[in-house]
Amino acid sequence: MAQYFLYPDPNMYDTGAVVAGSVSGIGTSDTFTASSTITNIERVSDQSIGSVISVGTQFHAIRVDMGASSSPNAIALYHTILDDNNLSVYASDNATIGTAVVSWTADNTAGWTVHDMTVSSKRYLYIVNDQALTWSYCAEIMVGTKYTFDRNYDLGGKFGKVFGVSNLQSYGGVEYSHKRYNGKETWEWEWTRLTNAHMNNLITLRDAVEGSRFKFLYYDGSDWNWVRMSSKSLQKKEIAYQTFNTSIQLTQQLS
Repeated sequence: MAQYFLYPDPNMYDTGAVVAGSVSGIGTSDTFTASSTITNIERVSDQSIGSVISVGTQFHAIRVDMGASSSPNAIALYHTILDDNNLSVYASDNATIGTAVVSWTADNTAGWTVHDMTVSSKRYLYIVNDQALTWSYCAEIMVGTKYTFDRNYDLGGKFGKVFGVSNLQSYGGVEYSHKRYNGKETWEWEWTRLTNAHMNNLITLRDAVEGSRFKFLYYDGSDWNWVRMSSKSLQKKEIAYQTFNTSIQLTQQLS
């Protein structure tokens, strides 16, 4: 089963990069106008899946400014509750929304939904509610790169779970336990004898998320997992000419 990372274009987290508004229609020459049609718009780019935007109606839209020409190949949305609305994504270099790069009519299920798309060097993405229904429960949007593992990681990977439990012992030797949060999945593995091209693909991911700064998605073959990478991950060790070893440590994020 194929495994993927989906990591964000970090420009979408710049101040003012994500703006609410509406479109005049869904033709290639229709335009976007910024407005407060959707409130709490900052929720979709705050690196948290705990809070949602307000309800959006038909032709309400979200503009994502990549800061410069960008070519993301996937978009991910997190909904806290199933939403059955149709959405489309358009790409252009100005206020004209341009051509649709992906549309879907399937329900936005609770949790992460990921859609592939093809964008060729465009600055703006417009996520448009093109159906006469309300769009609700969206907590996070990630626009970026879906990277399919060039090769499987080595045998011997570690897959565990850490629990937010603190144990204290009284002077009398009695132990007390306090649970601070639910358990979080962990993943750790190595890649050995990577080619220079494969190593560079992983370094691109590392640099885009700035090590442990930005959360991203890991698809383990069956589920999308909201994760953060350790600061020591994806450092390269050259073992032969243009041949490298590296490792990664991931921890599930609860919000």
